Amino acid sequence: MPEVLEQSGISGVCAKEDKKLETVDQHLKQAFSHLREALDLSIQMVQNDTNAKGSVGRLWEGFLGEFFNMIRVKGKESRLNLLSFVKFPSLWK
Repeated sequence: MPEVLEQSGISGVCAKEDKKLETVDQHLKQAFSHLREALDLSIQMVQNDTNAKGSVGRLWEGFLGEFFNMIRVKGKESRLNLLSFVKFPSLWK
């Protein structure tokens, strides 16, 4: 059972929804793994050469800009405010 289901106490969700939630969880875990590697490599690059700050910063700015734009566009298409699902104050703790 996905960690999300265990933490939220959702156990009566139908099997089809459980499978979908598990798939989303796996995709997010894989994405997080890639982001962790990119972050580690970015830090290493800047530590080895401070001149890399600009190019590394542009890559991250481009990625984050595209990511938030994708959330905005998908939200408009689906008529859902996807960011409203996230409790932002709990992220900064």
